[in-house]
Amino acid sequence: PVHVVGIGRFYFNLLIRKISDELATVLEEPPAAEASASPVSGESVVLSEKLAPLGKHKKILVVDDMKTVQNSMINYLAKIGYKNVLIAANGVEAVELFRKEEPDFLFMDVVMPEMTGNQALKEIRTKSKEVPVVMLSSVADQGMIQECKNLGITGYIIKPLTAQNGPDTLKEFLCA
Repeated sequence: PVHVVGIGRFYFNLLIRKISDELATVLEEPPAAEASASPVSGESVVLSEKLAPLGKHKKILVVDDMKTVQNSMINYLAKIGYKNVLIAANGVEAVELFRKEEPDFLFMDVVMPEMTGNQALKEIRTKSKEVPVVMLSSVADQGMIQECKNLGITGYIIKPLTAQNGPDTLKEFLCA
């Protein structure tokens, strides 16, 4: 993936998916298997059974290297009643905060500096296998989704989330 400082990777990834789909249409062939198997942005890939509702007082850890995503997640969570939100900007911070604060739920990006989300997830799973973790990423690669699933994620959300779909998408996982 390409990373543009301050903007991120998902705009580039969305552009590539759009170009792939348009090119396939022009050539009158179905899109590549990865493109057609990938959810569109803001769509979730639910991987587990329904969770019990997460109480509004519970701690949620949001892990993302983009300030805009961090702020959006805080706003979306506040709209559905969650105010106890912790923020980490990379996997190293996520592991440290997880050990110190013991959050009840995690939303975590995959591609980040210092330590990726899947590497952080491996570390977190050595401490707890029960805490629900939902990956929030622009990477719609089925191999990455499978790797995260093997590490015990609850779900996978494809970015970007918008003001229109963000709160409802997050609510789906929090059972709020």
